[in-house]
Amino acid sequence: PTIEVPMHRFQAPRIRDVRKAMTFTRPHRASRDELMYNVEIRRGAFLSVTYLSALPQHWQREQAVQLARIIAVQHTHPRCVPTGISAAYLHGARAFDYPGDVHMASLSNSTRSAKVLPAVTLGEEVLASRATIVFHRMLPIANHTCRIDGVRSLTLHDALLTLAVQECGALAFSMACSGMRLLIENTRSRSIGFKKRLRTLRQSLSAQFKQLESGHRHRADGSWLFAHADAACESPGESHILWILRSSGLAGIETQYEVTSNGNRFFVDLCFPEARVAIEFDGRFKYGDSELEIDEATAKQVQRQTQLEADGWQFIRFRWEDLPDYSKILNSVFMLLLQVGVCPTTMRRARVHA
Repeated sequence: PTIEVPMHRFQAPRIRDVRKAMTFTRPHRASRDELMYNVEIRRGAFLSVTYLSALPQHWQREQAVQLARIIAVQHTHPRCVPTGISAAYLHGARAFDYPGDVHMASLSNSTRSAKVLPAVTLGEEVLASRATIVFHRMLPIANHTCRIDGVRSLTLHDALLTLAVQECGALAFSMACSGMRLLIENTRSRSIGFKKRLRTLRQSLSAQFKQLESGHRHRADGSWLFAHADAACESPGESHILWILRSSGLAGIETQYEVTSNGNRFFVDLCFPEARVAIEFDGRFKYGDSELEIDEATAKQVQRQTQLEADGWQFIRFRWEDLPDYSKILNSVFMLLLQVGVCPTTMRRARVHA
């Protein structure tokens, strides 16, 4: 079949396109052509080299391979469905530094031992490291399924409940932020309607999660996750920074905060309003596609920051390459808060989740 690929360099791979680019054979029966013109996703499952090569960006090829892994595992285990971060990933949720493992839940509630997925390369380009297929029992409070472009999965709502049990830390937080945003994507993130729907969604997720037995070891962490994950984060970078700050115990952080200056309305990614400290993440999609769009957007950002700094705001900016360094981000924010006369230790919460 004709293989469709994203024409826009910022467009994410689509499940239906990845499925069209995949072929399946019986294990150990792959032909020479299949091995030559495809990359092996797992035993008996292949993804077209032509399709991968046509994707313009490295991150697009990485995402295509991750989707192919989930599709291949579900194809091999039809009595299992993607769960947790894998189900959320199928629905479009994303996180910084997403791992390659595939999580599956058994519809028959039987257990299986973990299996290994091979590393995936395209020439010398590494698209996925060696990973594991992890099997889980179906969670009683999250067993509703749906089909996404023909691939069976947990619903996004139930995927968020299961990831709170299966994962922790930055990965769970970022996937929860992204998944919650997708669930209320029909409303603008800065509108009153969005905030009301976010509050309702948080209450719904928290109420269902509390149905777990009182002694469940993830119950407290899941409750904290749904109380602090924020769908207003517009990228995995923003949610990752927010997790670093909130998991450290800092309070008073607002997302997509509205600031008015000289009759103009601006929104900052993250901020401490009382300290007038703004934190901006310069991500992949922020400044446009063409050089002209990037130049124009950058000029507007500089003008906006200059105007707000004249009103007493202090700015700190982070990029993708800053995200792996937890200490650097936290120390940078602490130092700026100290410069404006705010002691970060006085803003800490009693309980810290990291």
